[in-house]
Amino acid sequence: MKNLRVRSLALLLGATLVLGSVGCQQTSKTVGQEKKQRPLVIGCEYLGEQFSPFTDTVRNSSEVVDLTQLYLMTTDRMGNLIKNGIEGEKSEYEGRNYRYFAPANVSVKYDENDKITTYTVKLREDLKFSDGEPVTADDVIFSYYAYLDPSYTGSRLLNSFHIVGLENYRMNSTAAEGINIEPNEVNALMKHPTKSMKARIKKFIRKILSEEYAWCKDVYLEKGYKSAEKMFLDYYNLKTNYRGTDAAKIVDEVAAQYGYNYQTLAIHYNGEEAYFDEQIQQMAYDELYSIAVKKANGEEVHNIEGIIRKDDYTVQIQTKGFEASAIYSILGIPITPLHYYGDVSKYDYEKNKFGFSRGKLNSVVEKKHAPLGAGPYVFKKSENGKIYLEANPYYYLGKPKIENLELVEVKETELVKKIRNKEVDVGEMSGSVSCFEDVRQVNANRELTGDVITSSLVDYKIYGYIGINADKVCIDSSPGSQASKALRKAFMTLFAVYRQTGVDEYYGEAATVLEYPIESSSWASPQETDKGYMPAFAVDGNGHAIYSEFMSVKEKYKAAKEVAKEYFIEAGYEYDEATDKFVSAPYGAKMEYAIYIPAEGKGIHPDYEILRNTQKALRSLGITLTINDVEDDNEMWNRLESGEIEMWCAAWESGVDPDMYQKYYSKNTGSNYYHIKDKSLDKLIMSARKSDDQEYRKTIYKECMDILRDWGVELPVYQRQNCTLFSTERIDLNSLPLNATAYYNWVNEIHLLEMN
Repeated sequence: MKNLRVRSLALLLGATLVLGSVGCQQTSKTVGQEKKQRPLVIGCEYLGEQFSPFTDTVRNSSEVVDLTQLYLMTTDRMGNLIKNGIEGEKSEYEGRNYRYFAPANVSVKYDENDKITTYTVKLREDLKFSDGEPVTADDVIFSYYAYLDPSYTGSRLLNSFHIVGLENYRMNSTAAEGINIEPNEVNALMKHPTKSMKARIKKFIRKILSEEYAWCKDVYLEKGYKSAEKMFLDYYNLKTNYRGTDAAKIVDEVAAQYGYNYQTLAIHYNGEEAYFDEQIQQMAYDELYSIAVKKANGEEVHNIEGIIRKDDYTVQIQTKGFEASAIYSILGIPITPLHYYGDVSKYDYEKNKFGFSRGKLNSVVEKKHAPLGAGPYVFKKSENGKIYLEANPYYYLGKPKIENLELVEVKETELVKKIRNKEVDVGEMSGSVSCFEDVRQVNANRELTGDVITSSLVDYKIYGYIGINADKVCIDSSPGSQASKALRKAFMTLFAVYRQTGVDEYYGEAATVLEYPIESSSWASPQETDKGYMPAFAVDGNGHAIYSEFMSVKEKYKAAKEVAKEYFIEAGYEYDEATDKFVSAPYGAKMEYAIYIPAEGKGIHPDYEILRNTQKALRSLGITLTINDVEDDNEMWNRLESGEIEMWCAAWESGVDPDMYQKYYSKNTGSNYYHIKDKSLDKLIMSARKSDDQEYRKTIYKECMDILRDWGVELPVYQRQNCTLFSTERIDLNSLPLNATAYYNWVNEIHLLEMN
């Protein structure tokens, strides 16, 4: 089925935003009139039919949401929060000062005695929505209550942060925050679901099938089906004699076939019976939690204690404890208009009324076809595959200079052609050798920037890596032993030496080899000039450098192989000098290991040549590396999540904050696929989380990355670049912002953009 893995390389490449559009026809009007009336056409790889800031289904167009909404938080070119946005704040990047403005001033204060963090947001008092209505604290309060409502199902999981009083409010009981549910209780309910639990599962099954049916409507033709109904039944029908001719009933009738058997649905969804286990476990937990709350007989809770209206333009959010990365989520919401998405008659802060009925967010979510906000552009209409936007005259940074925008769907493979044909003005594509060659072919100077297309390259917030499961690649079931670390370093040393060739062949100028597991534009990324900087797996077991600057490529390959051999010997492998090969493995280790790579079954992946070269080198040492090239990367991720895979190739999308908890902390993160369990690492990760001192955190994260390298569980491979393509002929390139980054690009200053 569809690839829903957000950390999967294939999906991340496929989900890249591609901006571009269809140009206006030439007329006999003057150049000045044409410039004024010409729209900027933005091409997107996918455009949905819904534009709600409160939903994130596959049918929702996030590009439209971002262009029409105004967010509380603004960051600079390094991803740092702008705290004095009203007055404007200067920040240096690459030797130049830039001034940033934001819709609010924000501050963060942690009380050591109460263990409470207070985030204060002070809005500009001249903000207006695109319909002219003022933006006030009440709109911010309404937005928070909508995103924190128990019925909210989108991806802004603000409820995962410990906002004071939130759990009590969501459960409407003063007893809620003191209740604990044991894992064995959850497992028991999953095995023997109650009537209420069955109802929850049935509702979940219908939701999944409804989303799948909507997907079928979008893609059935390109998948070779005559109708969406035929495709949907081909995937999910359990009854051979069911035809499903009534489109209005097909989802309900197919859902009824499953009852509450979510395992069967999971098999049809992606082939793994346990695929939905995590969601169902959460349902079981919620069911038990709800029952326990009712039994506790707590008092009703009418508001969220930690969401406080201070005055008409000031709001405070209070959380328990301090997490450095939390601010990017807590303040990373759009200010949605109460008078449009909510019900003004149901809002009275003093009387605990917040614009809608608690637990009934339908009235808010249903306004999904005509978004309204305070962003730079106003939604006008969607028809014939195009979305039309107009400049917002009330935008706080000034009315955009380009009056009209058009958004259209453009496949990445067609982007260059459409810009050349003046059908598209701006677009983004993932960089590669072939993509860059397409750009060069249309420019007269055969460069990435020329008479037809101007290219802007920025490091993307995604890096590629090779991972090893420490529990699967170890000696004597001791993943943290020196012998186990040596075993993994043997593989990593060989993988590492072949990176440059593999990355160059696949990406060319569109990527660079990465030495630390963090995207290179992050403030926490180690630099070559930093003390202790060292390329990945470039030393032997004694800490001596493997390579010298005078070595040829072949000499480096030979040196890496010799060091890998030393690591295998240190791990306990028996080496036969007569044959120059290993003949046996120590207890718990093997002579053959496997690595998974989602290369479409065709070797189409930047790491594939790295694996092939390493495979050849290992074979000469008597050790086998089996390359499992999977066509559907869901197969790899399912096995990875179940802990079956020994080694794998993937990519990781970094957040604005480089918090390492999710990926490397030893317990309960769901993403520590390396199975690394190191107390020192855990302690450092938590120490960095609780500090807002950037220099301190950078030092701590470098220590963390050194520990990861010592464990030999992750090899950074490449830092990919994204390429924004601008029409040289149609866009005034002097109106583009200087020094675009992954955190700040042309969209941030779209109000200043001009056409030629």
